[in-house]
Amino acid sequence: MNRCPFMTTNPGLPHYKTIYMTSQLFILTTSFDVIFLLLTPPSLTCHDKCPMSSKGNKRLVKSKSGLKIVAHNDVGVSPWEILEPSWQDDHEVVQCSTPDCSTKFDFIKRRHHCRRCGKVFCSKCCSVKVQLDRMQFVDPVRHCISCAKVTRQEEIFFEQDLKVLLSGAPFSIDLKSGDKELQGLASRNTFYNCKLSADQRLIIFECDGDEGIDVEPISLSKIKDYAIPKMESECGPSEFSISTHSAPKPVQTVVFVCPQGPNKKPSILWLLGLNKALQMIFESRNMDEEVNTIELE
Repeated sequence: MNRCPFMTTNPGLPHYKTIYMTSQLFILTTSFDVIFLLLTPPSLTCHDKCPMSSKGNKRLVKSKSGLKIVAHNDVGVSPWEILEPSWQDDHEVVQCSTPDCSTKFDFIKRRHHCRRCGKVFCSKCCSVKVQLDRMQFVDPVRHCISCAKVTRQEEIFFEQDLKVLLSGAPFSIDLKSGDKELQGLASRNTFYNCKLSADQRLIIFECDGDEGIDVEPISLSKIKDYAIPKMESECGPSEFSISTHSAPKPVQTVVFVCPQGPNKKPSILWLLGLNKALQMIFESRNMDEEVNTIELE
């Protein structure tokens, strides 16, 4: 992170000490340790991998783990976001948390917290810094060995699969609302370009012809279940179903069916990306439920 001096002559404003510049952000710190995110074009304030609204519903905060971008309200929360864990108390841990590490802490051998799991490790077992997009950190943060592997796998999603989901792919759609089939096998010749919306919160259906019915966008937050009813040998899924429920409406089930022939590969890759996305979303929900359960206890 680079620094350059910045002065202001306006007596009505706090005295700015430093501009911190990264590839995504311009950050001001004041003499009162208040942090400001400069108003810059969306191309500068937006991390391609993590949605940031240009309407200003995000703010920059300094947590004990580092600088991170958080939403002002639930509307701005990323669908992939996971909560920052509670840190293990230093005084409760006398030895590195890695099972096969025998390092005991003392004045020289310091304790280090993994930003993903919150456990305490020695410097050797917690020296890797990885970009943790799911916790909205601006810069790479410290990970233990096992958490670093998980985060690096997720980086593949943000670097590759997310771009595929945003680009879209063709599918024929089977649509069922409650017990009523709205669009079934008879419409397999009508294709929709299915893609993730720019804010990464909706699945959009764009019909390629005039014969298909309008399919409303599906909010990722409304998806209650998903399944792969049919695999295309070892290549990936040829069909994928998701179920949504938003009371008082009945449960709606949408089945994505890959086109036949040599052009089906983009559709299979899109479904593989959607499967990874939903796995992360359901993981985030489970973590939120566990936190709420602990708070109630």
